[in-house]
Amino acid sequence: MRTKPEIVTYESVCKAAEELKTNNEKVSVRNIIAKTGGSATKISDLLRRYNKEKDLVNKYVISDALLAALSFERNTIRSLAEQAKENEVRALNDIIEDLKLIISKNEKDLEDYAESKRYNLFLEEQNKGLERDLKSAKRTADDSLTKLGAITERHNVAIKKIETLEAESKALNKTKDENKKELVVWQARAEQAESQVQKLYDKFKIK
Repeated sequence: MRTKPEIVTYESVCKAAEELKTNNEKVSVRNIIAKTGGSATKISDLLRRYNKEKDLVNKYVISDALLAALSFERNTIRSLAEQAKENEVRALNDIIEDLKLIISKNEKDLEDYAESKRYNLFLEEQNKGLERDLKSAKRTADDSLTKLGAITERHNVAIKKIETLEAESKALNKTKDENKKELVVWQARAEQAESQVQKLYDKFKIK
């Protein structure tokens, strides 16, 4: 003997109706009650609901051609979606490769920048050394200019002394020449006087 469920639900009625259809039996309130139990009123209401929903489903049954078309469209959309996905993946891969190139270039640029910075630091140290050498050379040049100024001043003093000595030498030479001329004159006078004395001596010489 079949055990009837204590509570009849719409789902149990639907299941009983489908079983009756499968067994080619009539879907009636009595046959449903035989499977599910329950009152005739309740089963009748639930069976009426079941039939209305079945009518709605049958009313909007899709033909095989439409199903085939929908299946084709679905497959087409799926293919397009897969193709779009593949294209997107390829595009993303291209972008990734471009980003790798950019990153590689940036890394190279950073290395070049670091090397340039190191070289700039080296040049700065060289410049500091040159500045120190320049300051030292400037101090040496200033000292040399000071010494040169003192030497120039002494040279000018020496030149003035030489000029003075040359002037004095010229004056002495002039005086010497004048003295020579005067000496010649006095010698001539002395010779003349000696000649006159000799003449007088010869004149008054006692024989």
